[in-house]
Amino acid sequence: MKNLAVTFAAGFLVLVFYTFSYLGLQGARHEMKADIQASPLFNLPEHVTRVLALEFKGLMADYAVMEAGSIVGKKEKLTDAEWKAVERVLGHAISLDPYFQQTYMLLQGTVPWHTDDHEMTIDLLEKSRDHRFWDWIPGFFIGFDYFYFLKDNLKASEALMAASSVKDAPPALATFGARLAQEVGKNDTAIAFLRMMLEKEKDQEKRDMLQERLDAHLAVAVLENGLAVFHAKYGKNPERLDILVSSGVLPRLPENPYGKPFIYDNATGVIKF
Repeated sequence: MKNLAVTFAAGFLVLVFYTFSYLGLQGARHEMKADIQASPLFNLPEHVTRVLALEFKGLMADYAVMEAGSIVGKKEKLTDAEWKAVERVLGHAISLDPYFQQTYMLLQGTVPWHTDDHEMTIDLLEKSRDHRFWDWIPGFFIGFDYFYFLKDNLKASEALMAASSVKDAPPALATFGARLAQEVGKNDTAIAFLRMMLEKEKDQEKRDMLQERLDAHLAVAVLENGLAVFHAKYGKNPERLDILVSSGVLPRLPENPYGKPFIYDNATGVIKF
C-alpha cells in the first residue's frame, strides 16, 4: 500500500510538472517573434526553396500556407516584423505553387488590411492571376486593391476590365471597370471595352446590363464632345448642361438610361451618371 501511495504521489508530481512546463512552453511560443517561428527554409531566396523542394513543391506550398496562417492566428495584433514574415512565407507559397487558390485568398484577406505593402500584395496576386488564367478572382482583388488602397482608378479599371473578360466572371466587373475608366477621362476606352464584351456575351440578361451601361457611356461621350465645343467657343464650361442646347451646341441632351439626370461639375467638366 505504501509503495502504491509513493507511486501515486510521484505520478501526481510528474503530471503537475508536465502541466506547468507545457503551459510555460505555450506562453513562450506565443511571445516568440514570427521570423523565429517561421521555418528557416522560408528565409532563403524563393528560387532556392523551389530547388530544395524537388518534386514536392505543392506539398511545401501547402505547408507554407499553414505556417503563414499560424502566424496570423497566433495573436490578435501582429508586429510589423510578423507581418513581414507572413508576406515572405506567402511569397514562397505562391512561388512554389501559384495554382493554389488558398494562398491568394489568405494573402488578400490579411496583408493589405494590416500593412502598407499594397504593391507587394498586387505583385503576388498577379502571379496567381497569370497562372490561374481561368480564375477571375485574383484580377478582381488586384482591381480592388488599386481602387480601395492605392486610389488609382485608372489601374483599377484596367484590372477589373481584364478580370471581367475571364469566363464566368460577373458582368458587374465590366460595368464597374468601365465606370472607373470614364471617371479618369478614359470614356472612349470604356466604350470600346463594353462593345467588345457585348460581342462576346451570349446571355441576354447580361447583354441587357452591358447595353445599358454602354448607352450611358455613349451619352456621356455626346455631352463631353458638346462641352469641348462650348469651351472652344466661349472659353469656359457652361454652368448647366441644358445651356449646351440653348446655345445651339447640341440639338438636345441625351437621356440617361438609368432614369435620372446626369451629375455635372461645371468647374471640372466631369460628368457622372
